[in-house]
Amino acid sequence: MMLANTLSEVVSSVILQPTQGSGAVAVTAQGVSQAYDRDKQGWIIKTDCHSETVRLHMVFKDIHNVPRNHLRFVSWTAYMLRYHKSLLEPIPIPSAPFSHYYAQEVSDEGIIMETEITVKELREPGCPYLNEKGQLRVQVEWEESYLLFQATYHKYDDIYKVHNQQMKKEISILQAENYGLERQLFSYQKSLAYAHARGGTYSDDMQSPEGREEEDEPFYQDRNYTLGDRSLSTDTEYA
Repeated sequence: MMLANTLSEVVSSVILQPTQGSGAVAVTAQGVSQAYDRDKQGWIIKTDCHSETVRLHMVFKDIHNVPRNHLRFVSWTAYMLRYHKSLLEPIPIPSAPFSHYYAQEVSDEGIIMETEITVKELREPGCPYLNEKGQLRVQVEWEESYLLFQATYHKYDDIYKVHNQQMKKEISILQAENYGLERQLFSYQKSLAYAHARGGTYSDDMQSPEGREEEDEPFYQDRNYTLGDRSLSTDTEYA
């Protein structure tokens, strides 16, 4: 099955300005970029270069369009486009994918997405994240968008889904461990039957109460047992 998600691509101009009195170069991002999701809802992406790393501020512009008594769940993955020779390589932003529940509000405070691109890297000549016009290119992949009735669904209902996934994972691990133990038990029973078929005996290192070492007698003395003897089988069947 193939999935086709909506993609939005925005650009942000980066200005390099030398500071007065020093040879340092200041990096500032100019303007905001607008994008639209699969439901034709408007979003604003702002680039922030005032910290050590570049940050993207994602704002739901049309949050006032969410119907009353409803929630809109939106999830997305953001990529920074890096120039590699003549190709564009999408680099996912850490902590992706992002998601949030939106209710009707006058405005949205937005979500901060931290990138691994340092501001120092933008100052270097030939930065692979800047095009010939000195612009950063950001690609947003819209993954899920649902309109939920608030009276019957709450964001904390996701706890049940997370717990269900964790329990399934733990059950699969326990099943694998149980299968491994059953294989070891079957191998031990097979080796024991083979040893009895050859007429071998066993001895242990345990001491008797009198301090004397006792030798084990053959487990069965009346008849010889072979690998095909059903008396050595257990109630467990193995494939």
